[in-house]
Amino acid sequence: MLLDSLARHFAFKSLKSKLLPKRRDPQEDEEEDEDEDEDEDEDEDEDEDFEPLQEPYRPPAYPYRELGEDEFRLLRIVPGSGTIECLLHQMALDSVRQFYPLSYVWGDAKEKRTITLEGQPFQVTKNLHEALYQFRQQSHDIGYPEDYFWIDAICINQNDLDEKSRQIPRMTDIYYHTNAFTAVWLGPIPEAPADGFFERLRKPRSPHVRISLDEAVEILFKKVNSMWADWEPVDEDDNTLPDLGLGDEYGDVVRAIKFILRHPWFSRVWTIQESCVAASPVLYVGRHSVDLSDFRTMFRTLSMQLRYIYTLPSSSRLVALDEIEDLERAVTIENEDGPRKLGVAEILVKLLGITTYKESTEAQDQVYGLLGLLKHLSMKELPAELAPDYSLPYKQVCWDYAAFLLQSSEDLGLLNCSLNKLHDTPSWVPDFRYLSTWKKPQRQQYLQISPDKRVLHLRGWKIGPFCDIIADHDSARGPASTGLSSRLKEFEECILKPSAIRRATTVEESFNGVIRKATRLLPADDQDDTETFYQVYRRLLKSSRIKKLWYERRKEIGRTRLKETLITHQLCTSHILLADGSILKPAREDIDIKTGDLICLFKGARELSLIRASGEAYTLVSQCDVRGGPLEQLEFNDEFWASKDLETIKLV
Repeated sequence: MLLDSLARHFAFKSLKSKLLPKRRDPQEDEEEDEDEDEDEDEDEDEDEDFEPLQEPYRPPAYPYRELGEDEFRLLRIVPGSGTIECLLHQMALDSVRQFYPLSYVWGDAKEKRTITLEGQPFQVTKNLHEALYQFRQQSHDIGYPEDYFWIDAICINQNDLDEKSRQIPRMTDIYYHTNAFTAVWLGPIPEAPADGFFERLRKPRSPHVRISLDEAVEILFKKVNSMWADWEPVDEDDNTLPDLGLGDEYGDVVRAIKFILRHPWFSRVWTIQESCVAASPVLYVGRHSVDLSDFRTMFRTLSMQLRYIYTLPSSSRLVALDEIEDLERAVTIENEDGPRKLGVAEILVKLLGITTYKESTEAQDQVYGLLGLLKHLSMKELPAELAPDYSLPYKQVCWDYAAFLLQSSEDLGLLNCSLNKLHDTPSWVPDFRYLSTWKKPQRQQYLQISPDKRVLHLRGWKIGPFCDIIADHDSARGPASTGLSSRLKEFEECILKPSAIRRATTVEESFNGVIRKATRLLPADDQDDTETFYQVYRRLLKSSRIKKLWYERRKEIGRTRLKETLITHQLCTSHILLADGSILKPAREDIDIKTGDLICLFKGARELSLIRASGEAYTLVSQCDVRGGPLEQLEFNDEFWASKDLETIKLV
């Protein structure tokens, strides 16, 4: 698949050079007429093989008319200035040489701009308007008058729910078409306002931050395009050293990457399949562009040295794209010695586990937005149970999908979510907006769902009640919070010390178990001369006032500030202490743990569950992650289960 994508990408560049007449540099417009004539003659000589497109007449596709079975709508940008003018045609994709599916974020629906579509006013969002304007200006690269675009906001009748339901499963037909070359629009680069005296005084001095953001992005993309050619970010021992490879431009490159990764495109659900199934998508940031695959390589290279870059919310998308590539290889490469071929439901469950952090305007798109990618990966038509239906309320979509996926895949990872805002649904139905990440299948071979889809039957082991809990404490979050010190003291008295006593170990070891996930982001190394996580914790514990004056904070080292943030985020959430000293962290952030709640482990699961009695059945309160103690050392294998008394637990 990768070789095919590369071949198509380079073939397109060759085709593009033949399709498009040579564009004059804007500076040539200022030269004398004699020089212009000479340049034009040279251009004509160079373009002897160019043949204008001979196209049949196509009637306007706006106002909208019904699409045929193999028809799509494609848009053209009319050259010129002033109001943006576009044409809309209706045709089969095979009838055009190439076209650009646009991947972008709609933005604020209230911020509208007017374009002219087939001579009539048409409302688009501000972000789309900026994209159309930039591509009209950048016609030497993309948007030449003969180029077509596919843009969902215009090419799909957004007011026709039936058409939307039919078009969504066909998204991969567009983005993975032989003639498609996806353009990813991240928006213009803002001009930074001039800093006042106090703003300049507050900013830490840095020898790197000395150029505009536009210049920084330009440097970043040039470096991305020259990786492994003009510079190699490794030393002779294959240790990653991008800071040495980038030299004085290192700070500018890091700043530009942070700016790009803050863009909401990296968090939207639809952009997942648009970036996965397309052949070499190209990122456009203002007037600059770079291949997405090359940008991801730069991110991976920098992250080996700057682990904190993974704390940026959008970094999870780049990690997800790598994992989706691995999944594609797993389901498409035939291997007799490998695992069995995954079914459609199992692939969708894996996609949901990989792409947990995603946003959508329509809540139903949390699952519908993955169906095109699912169809591409499974290479078969989707079952009727997964057909999108926008007339259904979101809670019903979650209910129907959860029942189908649990019965088909038997993967209990679907029960794990950080929040659940559904009402009037069984407790085991997840809110797909807040699924938590899980890597490996957690299959329950005895899983059954009642015919009315209200009761989930599971086999499991009831461990028993908990000893103590400490509830979530939002007001203490953040290193500058005045309530942080008292919260940390309460956490140590209720959780860390009792756990250490029951396990005959130290408070430090208990603390390290609770914080272990955070330490993976900032592993200790020989060059790290800052405080350890435990040292930072002890300092925060003893501080009566955390907030410091700005000129004191600017002296602190970045790694130390990040450790403070990670510690406060971890220890200000709910935790549970068990009788054997094991510490559990509930996945749900919106729960109220009550006396009498039980801890259990469902067979096949890798995480414990907190359940609450409801008559003869139970409700699922939350999945729980073990953060230290005897339970963390256990392997839930056949030998383990052979020694346990299993019960059938009914979840309602």
